[in-house]
Amino acid sequence: MNYVLADNNINTMQKHIAGALEGMFNEREIKQITASMFLHFKDMDRTQLLLSQNERLSESELLSFHFAIKKLKAGEPLQYVLGTTYFCGLQFNVDSRVLIPRPETEELVQTIIALNRRSNPLIVDVGTGSGCIAISLAKKIPESKVFAVDISAGALEVASKNAEINKVHIQLYELNVLESDLPLTGIDILVSNPPYVLKSEREQMMPNVLNYEPPIALFVPDDDPLLFYKRLFDIASKHLNQGGILACEMHEEMEQKMKDLFWGLMQGELTFLKDMQGKTRFFIYNK
Repeated sequence: MNYVLADNNINTMQKHIAGALEGMFNEREIKQITASMFLHFKDMDRTQLLLSQNERLSESELLSFHFAIKKLKAGEPLQYVLGTTYFCGLQFNVDSRVLIPRPETEELVQTIIALNRRSNPLIVDVGTGSGCIAISLAKKIPESKVFAVDISAGALEVASKNAEINKVHIQLYELNVLESDLPLTGIDILVSNPPYVLKSEREQMMPNVLNYEPPIALFVPDDDPLLFYKRLFDIASKHLNQGGILACEMHEEMEQKMKDLFWGLMQGELTFLKDMQGKTRFFIYNK
């Protein structure tokens, strides 16, 4: 297969990417994708890219770009194509064993950092996936002791590698929290972005999510949509220190059901927060 372009330079590759992805993405998205690809394959930021339009690409670089374009055209998310993404200013490896970290979840991390009043809190992240929440908190609260829990051994492998990349120490546990208790007490911050998408909502989701991201990390049964939150409230009541917080991401349409669940099980203060799009996306429980 011939991957040679007219002159194999950066300017021509940019035009080739734009032409190949036209119709799949809008112009702004194509520019973002192109910038991400050059940063990943050539370690070039946007300024360097502008100043290097006539630089020729090597054969291996041409192959990398062309295979990436082929995967994007097949619908694979850019983050999986490149194998990396950024979250809270940190780089994370991602693959189909873990969800792609979302910008909204960065808001949850920032909220926790703002609420933390302890210099060395014990933090537990339930359903850690890539480790993006646990690792970001470990990085931003340097004296913290962070534990990350997940049912998936594959996800924990990804999280372990990401902890190495970002030079933080977190302790990892393979555990199904719906069936087993946490081997931890005295928790100051309990955080989770658990599965909360209803199975009946599958048809409304984009194919690049359905076809590539792990279903176990996305979906809950329609007849028990709050099963993970029931368990998290139970964990919080048993293992959360007085004055500690439980911080969770949630389904935007479940606020009233969450209130009903909370008042049926808990005492204390429950606060709901909106995300950058104005949707009710998080809650904070103060014990």
